[in-house]
Amino acid sequence: MTTEERLEKVEHELRLLTQGSKAVPDEIRARTFIVEDANGKPRAVLTVTKDGPALGLYDENGKLRARLGVDKDGSGLGFGDDNGQIRALLYASKTRAGLCLSDDNGNDRAALDVDMDKDGSSLYLLDKNGKTHRAVLSAYKNGVGLGLCDDNGNPRVGLIADKDGPGLYLRDDNGKLRGGLTVNKDGARLDLFDDNGNLRGGLTMNKYGPGLILVDENGVPRAQLSVTKDGPALGLYDKNGKVLWMAPR
Repeated sequence: MTTEERLEKVEHELRLLTQGSKAVPDEIRARTFIVEDANGKPRAVLTVTKDGPALGLYDENGKLRARLGVDKDGSGLGFGDDNGQIRALLYASKTRAGLCLSDDNGNDRAALDVDMDKDGSSLYLLDKNGKTHRAVLSAYKNGVGLGLCDDNGNPRVGLIADKDGPGLYLRDDNGKLRGGLTVNKDGARLDLFDDNGNLRGGLTMNKYGPGLILVDENGVPRAQLSVTKDGPALGLYDKNGKVLWMAPR
């Protein structure tokens, strides 16, 4: 082959490389692909780990800024800050899907979760330690609810709305129900409970009018005040529920 023929062959191969699809192989197989920038720094890594395939995208400082992975439990897409710390994670599995947001210490601070088995979704707000739920907003087929917790994770305030109507519930630091406000088709009711969770007083408003009832520690009504279309009425009862005094008689 003459020099001219060799040059012509080289030029022909170069033309093939610059013509696009005709010079591109139909299939490339490898364990890992690394894409570098003009300075030779890895900016994208596509690989297969023991858990499954993963794609990582890196900034100019070599910090992980985005990662897409698939394993036996599902798939996840994470976004990192300028320190390479994953701060947002979007995930999906067979029964759940959600979004988790973390602070710069790596602690989870907010999470949105959809549970396909329970046919509901929840939003969680966590404290700075990423362990204690401080607020939970949930929605299921039967209604919605909002729960507020103290710094130990104990539920203290509950607000719900379901087919029976809305309700507000207050608990002490021992988890005992101390107050409840509900509204249903019959009217509105305010209930007060002692430190054992027993009902001790109730204020109601229904179609007959307002009413107040006081209950002893054994659950026996001892005093009742009501106002109806016929006028006010007051009843006092003994520990056995027998009438001691009533007006009008």
